[in-house]
Amino acid sequence: MQMTGSQLLVKSLESNDVKYIFGVPGGHLLKFYDALYDSKEITPILTKHESGASFMATGYAQVSGSIGVCTGTVGPGATNLVTGVASAYMDSIPVLVITAQVGSSAVGKGALQEATGEGRTVDHVEIFDAISKYSTRVYSGLKLHEAFRNALRVSLNGRPGPSHLDIMSEVFATKFEAEEDWLKERIEHYCSAGQKEVIEKAVQLILAAKNPAILVGAGAMDGSVELLELVEKYGLPVATTLRGKGVIPEDHDLCLGCLGLYGTNAANKYLRSGIDVLLAVGTSFSEFTSHAWDARFQPLTALAWIPMLIF
Repeated sequence: MQMTGSQLLVKSLESNDVKYIFGVPGGHLLKFYDALYDSKEITPILTKHESGASFMATGYAQVSGSIGVCTGTVGPGATNLVTGVASAYMDSIPVLVITAQVGSSAVGKGALQEATGEGRTVDHVEIFDAISKYSTRVYSGLKLHEAFRNALRVSLNGRPGPSHLDIMSEVFATKFEAEEDWLKERIEHYCSAGQKEVIEKAVQLILAAKNPAILVGAGAMDGSVELLELVEKYGLPVATTLRGKGVIPEDHDLCLGCLGLYGTNAANKYLRSGIDVLLAVGTSFSEFTSHAWDARFQPLTALAWIPMLIF
């Protein structure tokens, strides 16, 4: 089937339930926005600044549970996205970043806003490589299909985070032969869990504990049902990080509320009262969570840490 790179990208986004794209159109992105105009499923959200676009994509991903998508044109359009993408990277939020690049024939010739790393230019791929799980440049329609699949798979699975596609301008406009099943391909979101041996040891420690507690972070967001079953089965007091609010219902009898600098008195007092076993799920023990790494939060017997329960 003959189609342009823009059409393939839009169809691929539709197949993966993308409903909104946040960004600012620019010259090298216009063919992509032309294809978006024909889409019945995706609504482009025009922002005043690309920084707003990346933060909106991040916020949308956090609230919806779906991947957020943001765009920026070559050069300043892309660099303006950096702060929001860096935030998504540090908070483990799945975001797909799409940037445009100058045409291949113009590389190294001083093209307006070129950002390939040739000569005295910045390099989109290198910039986003430091703040994403995957960053690549796309030179052809065939490469676009492969790169899109890789970007979504990497962004959504394991510990989530941003991925970045830097697309040469001619790829958006050039027609090529695409396979029909590419247009319907849905990238799977696989569940992952802590190592079996770690979980078994954690269970043994909790069963033997006299004064246990659970600390839940945003990494356990998709495991709220399982966590609630664990909490109720063993009567375990549970506190959350700020970003973990909502994993356990705030009005539950065993919920202590948030832990840390902006936490509740109940959570801070109980977890510093000499608990013997602390089961920490999906948290990184940040400064705010640990009350500036207060040593009194250290359990007397064991800390069982499961970085990710289920994503």
